[in-house]
Amino acid sequence: MRHAPERVAVGRRAGHGAALGGPALAWQVLAVLAVWAFLLALHWGNDGLWYQGDSSRHAANGLFWWDFLDRFPTNPLGFALSYYARYPVINPTSWPPLFYLLEGAGYRIFGVSPFVAKGLVLLFVLVATLYLLAWLRRWVGPSAGWAALLLPLQPGIVEWGHAVMLNVPSMALAVAALYHWRRWLEAPRSRHLEVAAALAVAAVLTYAAVAVIALVMLVWALAEGRGRALIAPRPVLVGMVAAIPVVAWAVVAFRWAPTHQAVALYAGDYPPWKLAGWTYYPEHFFRLVTMPLLLAALLALAVGLLRGRARREIRLLLLWFAVCYTWFSIITIKEARYVLLLVPPLVVLGAVGIREAMRLLVAVVHRPAARLVPVALLAMLVLHVGLAAAVPVRRVEGFREIVDWVDQNVPDGRVFYEGFYSGVFTFYVRREDPGWHRAVTLGSKLLYGTKISPRFGLVEHVHGVADVRPLLAACGCRYLLVEREISSPDVDFPAVRTLRAALRGPGFRLVRSFPVHTGGDVTAVDVYELLDPPSGRTVLDLKFPVLGDDVHFEVTPIQR
Repeated sequence: MRHAPERVAVGRRAGHGAALGGPALAWQVLAVLAVWAFLLALHWGNDGLWYQGDSSRHAANGLFWWDFLDRFPTNPLGFALSYYARYPVINPTSWPPLFYLLEGAGYRIFGVSPFVAKGLVLLFVLVATLYLLAWLRRWVGPSAGWAALLLPLQPGIVEWGHAVMLNVPSMALAVAALYHWRRWLEAPRSRHLEVAAALAVAAVLTYAAVAVIALVMLVWALAEGRGRALIAPRPVLVGMVAAIPVVAWAVVAFRWAPTHQAVALYAGDYPPWKLAGWTYYPEHFFRLVTMPLLLAALLALAVGLLRGRARREIRLLLLWFAVCYTWFSIITIKEARYVLLLVPPLVVLGAVGIREAMRLLVAVVHRPAARLVPVALLAMLVLHVGLAAAVPVRRVEGFREIVDWVDQNVPDGRVFYEGFYSGVFTFYVRREDPGWHRAVTLGSKLLYGTKISPRFGLVEHVHGVADVRPLLAACGCRYLLVEREISSPDVDFPAVRTLRAALRGPGFRLVRSFPVHTGGDVTAVDVYELLDPPSGRTVLDLKFPVLGDDVHFEVTPIQR
């Protein structure tokens, strides 16, 4: 209770009374919707499947989980394996299922389309922006709410908001959880505790790496002098209930995706005992935020820490940033998208920096700071609109036309696909096959196998041209689709080179070629016909090196 007077005083200074409503809030919400619509329009025609191979798997997993719920099989493993035997794009245990359940519901309402999945990701961008608006109005000031418009215009949000990936949805849920957690720290008797716990669980069940928010919550509670409140019966009970679904999913993940989890923790290229593991994210930070925002955030540190008014806010934001930065630096697999959770605190810091800078100008221009802050934020917004429009976002095109050809020429059968974009191809096959008549065999199952990627483990099943043709004939595929040879180490190794050599020999006929646009080395997909009649074999031998050496299953593809 000793903190209550200080919080009331801070609330009056920040204008809490106006933060919860009024004409300014309505205009700010409308502005958020306008900026969000601008974000949608930036890459309207991009289907969001450009990040191979995760994005296509995220799009397909929503179909799998709803098909799973439709049947509710007594043998879940058998169902998943038989589904994979027909559509080898699903990966239902490497990531938690919450996003996929929402995605599948969207497919049921709007139809199966990657644009539905991408639209769900963009909807989470809106949720994060609205929560940040509430945050800024409550703890920085009503006029600072305009800074929330900067979040969807940051390069990281523009890029990953247009991909069917889990980083943006998990970030949005984490921001919402931290907002309600902070509200609970201010009012321990409120129901914000249960809301924060539910949102934190939802974030972890969307993308496990954001479990770091539990550490942020703990550090905040200790920094705010609420350590005793954490061991009260109610928080302990809420924490125990929240842990149940998270622990249950962890058991599933480590049983059926052990390599996927282990690689992220200790098999990557940036171990924490090397300096490169700690400098990676600063080196790639401008893929996430703009220079103007970063400068405004640094201004908050330079000016705000000298003024008692902003010190508490900056301290909490720095704790958020430091805990998350340490967490993701320890994880050995690194990509800039992993630390999207650092973007919201930088936006708030930027708003604080602009506010404090405007207050320093008050004595010079003799105008109220409340008028100068919106003007400065408007200038930042105009600048960021131009910067957002210039952010490049990859796109993958041409695979729908290939699947249309397959739909006409293989109405009921199996096709073979080898190449980097097998996930995009297989997703579109599943999308155009509601009756489950077609099936796909991947080169990465028939000719070789990997543990996530070849650099983590590669097992080759062919060792010469003579080995290729019998395997292709036995898999039951008349048509073979193979991407043009590229230099990528992910698909350029002996088994793949042997396949291409075999296709140039007798027994195969080039039917046609489809141009594709990938933004990379793949420029076309060639379709070959196997001249010898393929077998009618229906039982497949699926090998899974990712689960362990010599792990394989005899599987019959699923039927409607």
